[in-house]
Amino acid sequence: MLRSFFDDWVQVDLEEAKHFSMLDKRLIEVGAAYGDLPAHDELWQAAEETRSSLIARLAIIPLVPEAYGLDTTPPMIEKAKTGGDDATAHILETIYRDEKRHVAFGAKWFRFL
Repeated sequence: MLRSFFDDWVQVDLEEAKHFSMLDKRLIEVGAAYGDLPAHDELWQAAEETRSSLIARLAIIPLVPEAYGLDTTPPMIEKAKTGGDDATAHILETIYRDEKRHVAFGAKWFRFL
């Protein structure tokens, strides 16, 4: 695999860690904590199901849940702004911008393979 494949996914990993850190900090600011509410584990399930096929993983993870986030995040940003929560809106705008790149990386490498 080309070096740029790994470079792209390291960038994604760094941005995903940044997203978690921003959201974790924001939860603390509003009196909550990561893990307070039940959450799904669809991303982990997809990783497990595609563990033996890189092309399957590229078809699923960046092109389904990441792409879905591109559809759902703009309304969440507007809802945060309407509610006067500019701090959360800013975080979501950052995530939205980064997720566009994640989906593009997934599409690029899926096409490559």
